[in-house]
Amino acid sequence: MGFSKAHLFNPSDYHYALLNSVLSHPARIAVLRLLNENGPCEVKFLRRNMPISRASLSQHLKIMREMQILKCEQVTPTVLYWINKDLPNTYACVIDLLIRAGLQFDAMHVLEIPVVSRLKKATVERV
Repeated sequence: MGFSKAHLFNPSDYHYALLNSVLSHPARIAVLRLLNENGPCEVKFLRRNMPISRASLSQHLKIMREMQILKCEQVTPTVLYWINKDLPNTYACVIDLLIRAGLQFDAMHVLEIPVVSRLKKATVERV
């Protein structure tokens, strides 16, 4: 097993790489899209609009909270989430780019986009 040499790179490059890995899952992009379109949301709203289990959603939200992309507040009996508007500069520009370039696109504008995974090839279907 090899050792990571991430510490040898520029810290801002490392943070961009971390942010990229956080945003590399479609569920996290979907959460950002929902929060961007609806403002602060309760967890139950996110759960109803996501095709994943409660445990998976919880893990995705935790990762985005740890990277300071999302903020949350306990509002008994639920938790309220929103996009952190006071993001560190390295994150803010990437999130802003996503919001302006990608998160506002609706499914009707998506033509066939080939998606290649390790196991199979798939295409995004038009809605």
